Amino acid sequence: MQDCVVVSHVCHYWRELALGTPRLWCELDFFTSRHGGPCECLMCSALELDDIHRLGTTNIHLITNIIGRSLALPLHLNITAPVPRCEPDDTAYLARMLKPCIDRLVALNVKTDDPWLAGEFIQGFPSLPALRSLSYRHIDEFNYEGLFLGPVALPALQALDLTTRNILHSEFPQSEVTHFSLPSVHTLRTVVQRLEDLYTIFSACPQLQDLSVTIEHRLFATPEPASSWRGIRQRAASLRAVEICYSVPEQVAAVLAIFHDPSRS
Repeated sequence: MQDCVVVSHVCHYWRELALGTPRLWCELDFFTSRHGGPCECLMCSALELDDIHRLGTTNIHLITNIIGRSLALPLHLNITAPVPRCEPDDTAYLARMLKPCIDRLVALNVKTDDPWLAGEFIQGFPSLPALRSLSYRHIDEFNYEGLFLGPVALPALQALDLTTRNILHSEFPQSEVTHFSLPSVHTLRTVVQRLEDLYTIFSACPQLQDLSVTIEHRLFATPEPASSWRGIRQRAASLRAVEICYSVPEQVAAVLAIFHDPSRS
């Protein structure tokens, strides 16, 4: 249970105690609903106004003011952007502001309608050296574009939770796909739509142990050579745990043929 507490006055001692406790300022919640251009949102009050550019709210300046209070402790960042095509300047400014302390970011949680926001934010950094957990929840069920727009070093990432089709964005350079690696990821939740998605997962995540996957019906729409599935089965056999979140009844046998292993608990 959570209650909303309104504080009209804080005594000097409580204020000093809060400001002098860095651990209280380690979780940053960034919010933006400002529009980056003409609004086409359904049921949006911005349509009734003449000047809709940058309509909405953001707490970017609040984040700017409190980030220094965490000193050198690890940071957790939550990004919520519920409006499609939200103001790109906000997330770009947030990325620039975080660069001096990006080696302290250990957890990133993004919840948005924008299929580009998470990827563009991550691409603002050549490396996220301390990031251990990354969650990307697309508000409108699934984002069929994927997440990563290009190469980025994530050497410490262990858990990746996505409601996207594959870990790579559709704009990811094809020449870099084989070089993309998440060397420490052992837990992955994602959506699989094509055979290539499975190849990407197993190629990029050599230490993968626990896989939770949503199977899209089109995975088996195009017949694939038996040799193609054989490689996937061999890699899947090494997994510690597999969770199939969805599969149409006609495909159950095919899904089990790929992932079922009697020796797996």
